[in-house]
Amino acid sequence: AKAGVPPILLVGTPGLGYDYLENLEALTVSDRRVVEVVFAGTNGAASAPLLTADACAAQLGAVVRSLGVQKVSLVAHGLGAVPALRMLERQPTLVSSLSLLSPYG
Repeated sequence: AKAGVPPILLVGTPGLGYDYLENLEALTVSDRRVVEVVFAGTNGAASAPLLTADACAAQLGAVVRSLGVQKVSLVAHGLGAVPALRMLERQPTLVSSLSLLSPYG
């Protein structure tokens, strides 16, 4: 990955996989790290007590911290826009940019 360029954190609709997003390959050839987020309690991930926008936003913040980076570029699709926007609202210092693709919610 390019030094100093934030990785892309891909946030899809909770509960859906990422195979429906056909352009993932285009993101990966940009020489930027792409991280697909699977929220706890979805897609066979470990269960969570309640899957709310706040809980998902907290999970996104935890992912950023686990990556050991200062900021990420968020790309959110569908209902993934809700936790992405909530993360931007609650933890703005972790987000360098936000792209919403067909936001819903």
